[in-house]
Amino acid sequence: MTPPDESRIEWADVLPPFPLRAAHFASDGLLWVLRSAKAGAPTLFDVFDAGAKVAFQVELPAGRKLTGFGAGSVYLARVDEDDLHYLERYKLPSK
Repeated sequence: MTPPDESRIEWADVLPPFPLRAAHFASDGLLWVLRSAKAGAPTLFDVFDAGAKVAFQVELPAGRKLTGFGAGSVYLARVDEDDLHYLERYKLPSK
C-alpha cells in the first residue's frame, strides 16, 4: 500500500473554535467545552458557568480523554502501551 500524495491534501487555514461533540455538562451544571488545539498541544477545556461566562480553564493530564462526571468528580480515560484501558477519577476543580 502506498502512502497518500501529501501534495494533494488540502488543509484548512483555520480550525473552528471547538471540535464536534465538544460540549459536556458536568454534574454541577457547568458546561465543559473542548478547545481546538495544534497536534501535540495539551487538551484544554473552557468551563462555563450558568451565566455563560468562562469560570475557569482545565488542562487534562497528557494522554487522557474526558469520559464523564460524577458527584464532585471528573472521569478520565487513558490507554497504555499494551492497549490496556484505565478509568481515572479526579476531584472537580473548585468554582
